[in-house]
Amino acid sequence: VLASRHLPDTQLEWAVMACTYIVLAMGLNLTVGMTGLLVLGYAGFVAVGAYTFAILHMAFGVSLWMAFGPAAIIGGALGFALGLPSIRLRGDYLAIVTLGFGETVRFLIKNLVGEQSLVIARDARVPALMSDHPLWRWIFPEGLTRLRTELWIAVAMVALSMWLVRNLACSRIGRAWIAIREDETAAAAMGIPTVRMKLLAFTLSAMWAAVAGVFFVAHNTSANPEMFGFGESVLILSMVVLGGMGSGPGPIVGALVL
Repeated sequence: VLASRHLPDTQLEWAVMACTYIVLAMGLNLTVGMTGLLVLGYAGFVAVGAYTFAILHMAFGVSLWMAFGPAAIIGGALGFALGLPSIRLRGDYLAIVTLGFGETVRFLIKNLVGEQSLVIARDARVPALMSDHPLWRWIFPEGLTRLRTELWIAVAMVALSMWLVRNLACSRIGRAWIAIREDETAAAAMGIPTVRMKLLAFTLSAMWAAVAGVFFVAHNTSANPEMFGFGESVLILSMVVLGGMGSGPGPIVGALVL
């Protein structure tokens, strides 16, 4: 509350972007940290979510809230489609396949949409929140600007991501992912369906990135193919590695530091 009321716009901008990268790092941590799958094209899934929102809005006037569902579905479908033929690969070979996917998405966007930025219209972005309710006026005397509203939405996304990751880590699915990461052969010998579990990690991680991509482009107000290059994938991967792969608070620390 204090941050949203008193911080200047520059610090609010940093806070929103930090929260967005925390969500992205948590999503990548499902595959890299918990399952042990090296993914180098994660920005490709972020681009899928971002351009799903941008194209749906420009074609059909879809707002931010309505774009989360289609972006998650398309991102999950692409994650499943990518994982299905490549999930049996390990180590550097899987990393090369995912790197190729990320670059393919970027060049496909260039060929289909062009290199010019797609600008999100004002009515599709996060609106400023104003209310005449006495409690609201007591907490926020002047209401919330668009940037301050984005901060609250980003914090809510981080909280939801933390809750989901914690529940996944403590579930049978999370324990299966950790077993695969430690020794895939032993996990398969114990009856864990390794291919199915790795596909699930790929799909969930892709959905995570696509949803974050919708908010990412709504905050930036435009989408450009160069925003989702290899360097962006490396940045998110560095956050996971720096904070500690497989650690719950690790992606948060790594994202805040970087």
